[in-house]
Amino acid sequence: MKMRVVLDTNVLASAMMNPFSTPGIVLRKIIEKPDIEMVFSEATLSELKRVLFYPKIRKRIDASDNDIHLWIESLGVIAHLIIPLYSYEVFVTEDADDDIFIIAALEGKARYVVSGDNHLLKLKKIHSIEIIQPQEFLQFMDKQ
Repeated sequence: MKMRVVLDTNVLASAMMNPFSTPGIVLRKIIEKPDIEMVFSEATLSELKRVLFYPKIRKRIDASDNDIHLWIESLGVIAHLIIPLYSYEVFVTEDADDDIFIIAALEGKARYVVSGDNHLLKLKKIHSIEIIQPQEFLQFMDKQ
């Protein structure tokens, strides 16, 4: 079975803004590795669509609006898309909006949530899901 991973919005936005950044390298390696699969939900994809068009983010992306939409769609096609079936307690008490990543990981049976968000990183682990920074995940992938 493929190992599954959730990349949060800030990791994906960073990858889009700079494909040669650590998040960009992480995304590229995940796409290239047949034994790793990204997990998304409609909520995580919707947040990504919204964030990439924030003016301060959009001006840092060297692509047309159409190319950005196509990039998001392609991520949705190659990833495992889940539809949450259950209700959960709040995991991220400091920012409950971040729960979408934990829920996607739980329901998508992901092993990792890769994030640069301190609210998520502080949790370290929820059930069997580790919450780690892009650099840590890159080191993990390089050992595989």
